[in-house]
Amino acid sequence: MAEKFGPVYTLYLGSRPTVVLTGYQAVKEALVESGDAFTNRGASPLLDRIFHNGGQPVDPNKTLMFASSNVIANLVFGSRKCYDDERWQKILQDTHDAFHLISSIWGQLYDIFPGIMYYLPGPHKKIFSLLKSLEDAVEESVRSHQKTLDPACPRDFIDCFLLRMKQVS
Repeated sequence: MAEKFGPVYTLYLGSRPTVVLTGYQAVKEALVESGDAFTNRGASPLLDRIFHNGGQPVDPNKTLMFASSNVIANLVFGSRKCYDDERWQKILQDTHDAFHLISSIWGQLYDIFPGIMYYLPGPHKKIFSLLKSLEDAVEESVRSHQKTLDPACPRDFIDCFLLRMKQVS
């Protein structure tokens, strides 16, 4: 269909319009350069039914957060995390809470007036302590990777980063 209609077209699924993007350039332009325009999603009767089990809302956030964090952890750290790993659960919850504060008015004010907000009390002060557990986990993983680094066989992003740092220095 892309040959006939181009890299971006609307496809009607029943009475619902769906934007279809084909090709790297169209996807990059839409999601990277114009990402805000694509953040809102329409209602989905199927998903509404799935996530409202017998009238009881179901919150998939935690499961989706663990699943996506495992993909990221595998790429960055070279390992998956168990869903019942309490340390990893705390890191994810703290990171979630930090980004909630970052996206609040307090985070926006800090971005606009960092010199003033540094001295003012408020919930924005908690952002840095919430991200400390993530920072510690990354530092621990980097130290571990440094000890076991094999330049001939990079395992993940951290190995690639360490190898690049050696090349630059």
